[in-house]
Amino acid sequence: MPKIHENKGNALLSLKKKVEAKQAFEQAVRIYSQRQDKTSLQRVQQIIAKI
Repeated sequence: MPKIHENKGNALLSLKKKVEAKQAFEQAVRIYSQRQDKTSLQRVQQIIAKI
């Protein structure tokens, strides 16, 4: 399910919608944090840092 938020974030980034993309990535971060998926969490946090 969080992968959907990553895909949405990437699509929004390609459309230059940074605010909406960041929100989608932040939702993925919340889910990855709950699941304790450190690898995915770090990946998404790096994406957010570049926005």
